Amino acid sequence: MVCINTYYSNIQFKHFVEVPNAACVIGTAHDDRKKLKLFLIVTDSGQIYKRNGINNTWDELESGHRETVRKLVKEGLNDRTIPHYSTNSLSVLN
Repeated sequence: MVCINTYYSNIQFKHFVEVPNAACVIGTAHDDRKKLKLFLIVTDSGQIYKRNGINNTWDELESGHRETVRKLVKEGLNDRTIPHYSTNSLSVLN
């Protein structure tokens, strides 16, 4: 598992879903209280968003947190320690 310390607590990524047609990756994580966290990583622009369920929005991460999350996502995808899936072969999303 990959962990990060942020202002909202420890995060462990659990899954990644690559969406090549949209040039993005969705990452699911749990914090130390087992609350679900969702991240949307836009691969073309480098923007990273965190899901805000209370406001029903995607909030962009600040630069310091964005760099930490981007590094851990890259490590997780490269070494395959975290399960990841791709929509590349799904015709439903075309």
